[in-house]
Amino acid sequence: MGKLFRARAVVTSNESYEVFSDDAFLAVEKNKIVDVGPWHKRPKAKTFSLVDARYGMIIPGLFNLHTHLPMTLFRGIAEDLDLQSWLFKNILPLEQKWMSPEFVRVGAELGVVEEALAKVLTDGGMDPSDSNNPVIAGRSHKWISRIQQIHSQPGIHFFAVGTAHLLGDHSVLELLRKRGFRVRRIESEQDLDPHF
Repeated sequence: MGKLFRARAVVTSNESYEVFSDDAFLAVEKNKIVDVGPWHKRPKAKTFSLVDARYGMIIPGLFNLHTHLPMTLFRGIAEDLDLQSWLFKNILPLEQKWMSPEFVRVGAELGVVEEALAKVLTDGGMDPSDSNNPVIAGRSHKWISRIQQIHSQPGIHFFAVGTAHLLGDHSVLELLRKRGFRVRRIESEQDLDPHF
């Protein structure tokens, strides 16, 4: 006898990563998924026992959409600190000292093995040290035009970007400098100067 799971939503890992939301089913026979879709298209066979999971969502595994695989080599360093101290006083200086293509390769390979053992299906990570990564560089270049446009308007403006966009020749910081902006690091309230 198979099982028919009913859930609020079902996320698939097929080629188009279909998501069936609102009311969905997942049919399993002999430990294999045999069908998936909206609840109104469920199999009507009496050979399925119903598992009511309408309180949640069924996903095929973990999709890690934001990761920094090479940083697995920095695991355990200063983890008892607040984010600002951990990142700016420990991790970023270590990246400056140790980051190399070999470091990235070894750290990423270790991270991939760990994810495979944990049954992570998809990794959306990007290598922050690769300033030639076309995705990172492309986003940074697009943001610069938008930042310039917003900055030309009166008022104080705040912009936040991921750390991958803070390193390398195509970083947001370097692109701003090349366009004549003065850029400096703010690590505490004392660094906030309204006349900068």
